[in-house]
Order: sequence, then C-alpha cells, then structure tokens
Amino acid sequence: MHTLIGQNEKIYAAMPKARNAGPLFLGFMGTVFAGYGLFYGQGVMDLPVILGAGFIAFAIYTYFYNKKAYAPRRE
Repeated sequence: MHTLIGQNEKIYAAMPKARNAGPLFLGFMGTVFAGYGLFYGQGVMDLPVILGAGFIAFAIYTYFYNKKAYAPRRE
C-alpha cells in the first residue's frame, strides 16, 4: 500500500507539466481526420470529417477541463 501511495505522489507531481499532452494529441488527430476527410472524402458530412470535428471538440473540452482541474489551489 505504501508503494502505491508513493507512486501516486510521483504521478500527480508530474501531471501539471503534462496536462496539455492529451489535448494536443486529440487536436492533432482531429486535424488529421478532418483534413483527410476534406481532401479525399466526399464532403463535409463524410465520416472522417465528423470524427475529426469530434476529436477537435473533445480536445477543446479536455484542455479547459484540465486547466480548471489542475489549477493552483487557493487556500
């Protein structure tokens, strides 16, 4: 049990430094999907474009959620 707590402390200490990694990856994947769908698809309502838009929307949501969740706490 003690080792689990020690590992969690290390993970939570590193999290504020890496809080943008997830939203950046999601935004990149959304751009790739949407770009592929627009260049090689049959229009805006093609599946890759819709998936790309979903990835981008989720990246924006995740960015603001992480910003709020890992903000410095006032006491």
